[in-house]
Amino acid sequence: MAHPGWPGRSLIEAQLKHFHDKTRIDASGVMPPMAAALSDQDMQDLRRIFFAADHHRARCRSVVLAGRQKLYRGGDRARSIPPCTACHGPVGRGNPAAGFPMLRAQHAVYTVQQLGDYAADKRYTPQ
Repeated sequence: MAHPGWPGRSLIEAQLKHFHDKTRIDASGVMPPMAAALSDQDMQDLRRIFFAADHHRARCRSVVLAGRQKLYRGGDRARSIPPCTACHGPVGRGNPAAGFPMLRAQHAVYTVQQLGDYAADKRYTPQ
């Protein structure tokens, strides 16, 4: 995607060019020296690398999220899994009054661990 201030350049190319030309301030001071040695071709190559990685991640993420969203919203009757929305709400805000925690913004590793413990009957929440 082209950046409006730099026709034909992506946002990442434009930002690298600003760091390269010292027209963008970086409070940490890390980026200008890193960008100083980059040629225009290097910046284009970096754009291609980042775009390809983002595009691949987005495609994979959409397939995975579609399956997870189906489980979250509708459950899985064949495996006796109720929809998560029944307790945690449509956007994962939970229901504190009923004792159901918020799922939204939880770290993925923590959530997977808790779901595993719940499935193995290891998760205990005192009343």
